[in-house]
Amino acid sequence: MEKINITRRSKAPTALTLVNVKQQRIIQELQKKNRDLQRMLDHEKVLNKQKLQLLSMASHELRIPLSTILSSAFLLQRYSIIYSHEKQQEQLNTQVGRIIASVQTLSTTLNNFMGLHAIGEGKITPYYSLFNLSDLIGCLLKDVKVTQKKGQRIAYQHSGNTLIYLDSSLLKNIVLNLVNNAIKFSPPGSTIKIETNTSATSLILKVADNGIGISKDNQQHLFEQFYRCENTSSIQGTGLGLFIVKSYTEAMNGIIQCQSDIDKGCTFTLTFNLKTKANLLNTSLF
Repeated sequence: MEKINITRRSKAPTALTLVNVKQQRIIQELQKKNRDLQRMLDHEKVLNKQKLQLLSMASHELRIPLSTILSSAFLLQRYSIIYSHEKQQEQLNTQVGRIIASVQTLSTTLNNFMGLHAIGEGKITPYYSLFNLSDLIGCLLKDVKVTQKKGQRIAYQHSGNTLIYLDSSLLKNIVLNLVNNAIKFSPPGSTIKIETNTSATSLILKVADNGIGISKDNQQHLFEQFYRCENTSSIQGTGLGLFIVKSYTEAMNGIIQCQSDIDKGCTFTLTFNLKTKANLLNTSLF
């Protein structure tokens, strides 16, 4: 009677199982690598798309103020020849105002592009110093005066200690972007309100306007880079300002909130915890 080798038979399925397990592992690893590669590819596509958007917006946004500067310069040259002294002075003032406003628009746009690059590189590091908040905002409002629409008014009110300990450069860029937006999206003859309130431990900054407002749906994406609300397509802009504002605010451990609705204006409220060193310095100064 022939003997059957049970041991050999039992080993065969085990070996086959091991082969199947190895194959499954290889397949799973390949699938994982494919998914990783796809994610990297998708991320690269997003980055390339953003770069193209940035280049396109930069080209458009920088071309407009530069064209205005050039045409105003030509008009200045022409008026100096054609008009009498009194008429000439009026026209010169108008054209000089346009030049200054365009240069400021260009400067803000360039600052935002530089800020975007710094944020992407993780290079936003606040440099805290003691400064006068009212003086900083007062100087800023003088600079933006030429960009205001006809009849627009900016009312600034402060309460509390004027000396604070924050990064003055970051705060200036924050206020400048918020005020520029308020001017841009508000009608002529309207009032823009700025309020600052300081206590022993915090600074609350509010910028409110009576402009076109922001819908609830748009507010969900308001602080994303390059995002522009549906009702702003006909108004010049890059979609970077509020992204910069939020990034700079968070860099100083602050928070930002928005209250708005369509055609009912917009109010941005920013809250910062003031450094303990500032309180000590303020106490010693008074």
